[in-house]
Amino acid sequence: MKRHPCLQPLSREHHLGLVLSRRAASLADDDAAGIAEHWQALTDYLTTQIPAHFATEKECIADVIFAKLPSDEAVRLANEMLKQHNEIEALLQISAPTAADVRKLAQALHDHIRFEEREVFPVAQAVLDNNELQALYAASSDAAKK
Repeated sequence: MKRHPCLQPLSREHHLGLVLSRRAASLADDDAAGIAEHWQALTDYLTTQIPAHFATEKECIADVIFAKLPSDEAVRLANEMLKQHNEIEALLQISAPTAADVRKLAQALHDHIRFEEREVFPVAQAVLDNNELQALYAASSDAAKK
C-alpha cells in the first residue's frame, strides 16, 4: 500500500531507526567499543528525533484512532503502539548498557517501526479524514518533509 503523503514524514524518520537497529543487532558481546558506539547512536536518535515523533503519533494517530474507532482492533493498535513507546523509553534509562541491552533496544526499535508501518499507518490512512491527515503532517518534523 502506498503511504499517504501526510504520513510520509513519519515514515522517513523511521528509516534511520531501521538502519541503526539493523547495525546494532549483530553486536558481539565482547565488543566494548561497539557497545558504546551503537548505544550512543541509538540513544541520540531516540532522544533527539523521537520524542516529538512519539508525541505526534500519540496525539495525531493513537488518540484519534481511539476516538474514531472504539473497536477492539483500534484499541489494540493504539495500546500496542503506546506500550512499545513506553518500553523503548524504559530501555533508554539503562545507564551502563551491555551488548544484550543494545541488541534489546535495537530489536524494540525495529519491532516498533515495523508494527507502525505495517499495522498502524494503514489503519490511520483509512480512518483519518483529510483535516486530521493535514494536522498530522503539520505536526510532523519539518526536516522530514520534502
